[in-house]
Amino acid sequence: MDARNRTHDREALAEASFATYANPLVSEAIEQAAALKRDADAEKLHKLRVALRRLRTLLWAYRPILDEQFDSRQRALFKCFANAAGDTRDWDILIALVEECGDENLLNAFRKNRDDTADKSAETLRQAHLDKTLHDTVSEANRELNTASTRTPLTRFAQKRVRAAQKQLKKRMHCASKAGSANYGAYHDVRKAGKKLRYLIEFFEPLLGKKQRKGLKRLKRLQKHFGALNDVVASRDLLASHRASLPDDVDPKPALRELKAQQKRRIQAAAKLL
Repeated sequence: MDARNRTHDREALAEASFATYANPLVSEAIEQAAALKRDADAEKLHKLRVALRRLRTLLWAYRPILDEQFDSRQRALFKCFANAAGDTRDWDILIALVEECGDENLLNAFRKNRDDTADKSAETLRQAHLDKTLHDTVSEANRELNTASTRTPLTRFAQKRVRAAQKQLKKRMHCASKAGSANYGAYHDVRKAGKKLRYLIEFFEPLLGKKQRKGLKRLKRLQKHFGALNDVVASRDLLASHRASLPDDVDPKPALRELKAQQKRRIQAAAKLL
């Protein structure tokens, strides 16, 4: 029985339910990491990064009843793993965004960087012993939660943590609307808060009231637009940071102009959702 079905038991306790949510994510991350040893495919990298992000969100949800130092340490570790998986995909996104420029010399330089990064990412994840690290994290969290002196009803816990995430997103959207389109950092904060809330609603959906559930469709739309904006901003930064290392016969200026134009369009689309 999967996590979503098991949470229909409204007598369940949050402490006893952690593994129900965590274990499928751990299995997904390990499966994708193992597949990367054969092929650094963009889709595998994306699935690995999503599984790790969802694990970080789950730890955030459980932060009030977990040791804060344990939570902070593990979430930082998962972020490191996700970044290793994401480095290669960042090159894939950049390549896709500038393909229309038609500069084969530029694209070939990007593809070489992408392949080099993929090798480094795979090696980083191999040396990290991801399977053992993730299983150890779940075991340690379970041990701490199941030996705690207090017990928390899962339904009340889930609704409270979703409300906390909703409040955080509302605050960040307000800040972004006041900051204006020139402050991309505020938009990035909205994206992260929206993603966190979406994952929490997906985790706890059967336990939530109608009012908390109904925002999921809007969150997906927000994530789509803010994710597209993040892709182009990250691509501009990636190209700018590697500009000096490009071959002499490669001119990155047309690609940078195209990315700048795309960023302007995408930030306008994102701003409408605020």
